[in-house]
Amino acid sequence: MSFKLRTKILFPAAGVIVVVVFASLAVINNVVRRQVLSNVSRDLTRARQVFDELQQRQLELLVERGLLVAETPYLKAAVETGDAGTVQGVAEEVFGAVRSDLLVITDRNGHLLAQVGNAPPVGQNFAPTSLHWRETFTMAEVGLLPLNSTLYRVIFVPIANRGPRNEIYLLGMAAFGIRLDRAYLDHLRSLTNSEIVFVYGDKILETTLAALKPDSRWVWKNVDSTVTTIAINSEEYIVVLSEARGSSLGGYALLRSLREELAPLLQPIESAVIGVAALSIIFAIGLSYVMAHSVAAPVQKLVRATDAVSDGDYDHPISVNTKDEIGHLARKFDEMRQSLKRQMSQLAQRNTELETALHQLERTQAELVQSEKLAATGKITAQLSHELNNPIHNIGSCLEAARKKIMANDPAAELLDMAYEEVLRISKLLRQMLEFYRPQPAEHEPVSMAQIVGEILKSSDEILLQHRIRCKLELPELFPCVHGSRDQLKQVFLNLVLNAIDAMPDGGELTVAGGEKNGWVCLSLADTGAGISAKNLPRIFDAFFTTKSSASGVGLGLSVSYGIVRGHGGRIEVESALGQGAKFTVKLPAESA
Repeated sequence: MSFKLRTKILFPAAGVIVVVVFASLAVINNVVRRQVLSNVSRDLTRARQVFDELQQRQLELLVERGLLVAETPYLKAAVETGDAGTVQGVAEEVFGAVRSDLLVITDRNGHLLAQVGNAPPVGQNFAPTSLHWRETFTMAEVGLLPLNSTLYRVIFVPIANRGPRNEIYLLGMAAFGIRLDRAYLDHLRSLTNSEIVFVYGDKILETTLAALKPDSRWVWKNVDSTVTTIAINSEEYIVVLSEARGSSLGGYALLRSLREELAPLLQPIESAVIGVAALSIIFAIGLSYVMAHSVAAPVQKLVRATDAVSDGDYDHPISVNTKDEIGHLARKFDEMRQSLKRQMSQLAQRNTELETALHQLERTQAELVQSEKLAATGKITAQLSHELNNPIHNIGSCLEAARKKIMANDPAAELLDMAYEEVLRISKLLRQMLEFYRPQPAEHEPVSMAQIVGEILKSSDEILLQHRIRCKLELPELFPCVHGSRDQLKQVFLNLVLNAIDAMPDGGELTVAGGEKNGWVCLSLADTGAGISAKNLPRIFDAFFTTKSSASGVGLGLSVSYGIVRGHGGRIEVESALGQGAKFTVKLPAESA
């Protein structure tokens, strides 16, 4: 009953308002349309004049340059020989001076001698008769030439010479072309503020208008040099065709969208009219609401409650306390809301449990994968260590015997001592790898990473010299110490130095830099080698991953180094890009004072 009452009041008032609004908009649209058509007609006429003048000046400039090139003595001499290779070379030399997109040289019979530029081949026979809209312009033949799907404005100028009696005889022709592609038309569109369509007969050659496609038909036969309107894909355009249709400037049409021209003028007026109409309708709604409130209020509350529940607000109360049929419906709907709320709460709880279980499963799977990797690495490492232990022991025994036979002041004694220490270090590391499944805590002491790297570089002088690698040290005089295993850290930096050498087979520069920052002692090694691709960068610390040949490594060096640094409570970071070298940075906690 209340809805019927509101309808009886609201609909007649709203109908009158809507009729008045539409009538006003129709009158305003008609007046503004006539004014816009008049203004745009004048603008298009001026734009056509600007367009024609621009094309005319460009054509004059191209003809002037073409005539100058045609008078070049060495071009005449090359054409007179009739040798295509000679003419091609000369054409390539003069092409840059012409500032065109196409240069074609032919003999007097139209046979192709040379073509320069990015245009498709013009064919073996090329003459002014190949042009569309051909005409004579200042000693030149001018016209348009479609090549594949691209349109060119082309001029033909004669290449002539004078005989012994000062008579002029023709040697050949030079053709210069400018590409009328989409970029060129976009430039013209910005100058004329209009869409442009090049037309040849009933065929569209090129256009900036998205609604039209090249090679489609121009079906508007009634369009001429006067301004008129046409419909393209149900949209109305104001159009004018060039007065030069059929000449060397070619036939073209300038278009502007009537909708886009009307919008800036009509929108403010329409907004004002619609605003007044809206205020009138609001007033009518308010009047009907006041009159029908006593009946419609319970239904409105129920509608708001249903909207809230449909939007997911299950806590929205339904406050309809009447004892009639609407009240009974509201109570039943409230019971349904509460039941739906309980079910959604249970569903949310189940979703949370499932997400938690999924995250736990993902973590467990990652741990299993990492455990399998470590187990495989440990097993292979233990096997390799066992096989290498005996040869290393024999080498150590030989070095120890050699040390006893060499005098202390012998220059070779220092090198033997260093070699013996290295063998002992390798032997110690092998024992630690043999105890991979039963790791023993390494002996930690205050050590200087800079000193370790210096020793490695000193012992690697010959290798660095052979590979033409320069070392650049950027370290402070007092380099802070860290608490760690000297042998293990030496293994880390030895791996990094050897990797840097492998990355620079043709020589380069190895930069060592470092210092202390925010409680961390950092030392970086940067090479100028081939770098690491973004695809391989996340995998370089995986065991057995390598980009080297099988004879250069098995992919354990960085994996072992990563584990050693992590065991010291530090981090090892890498920065690299393909072709830009790599930088490895070892960060360890500074030793407490």
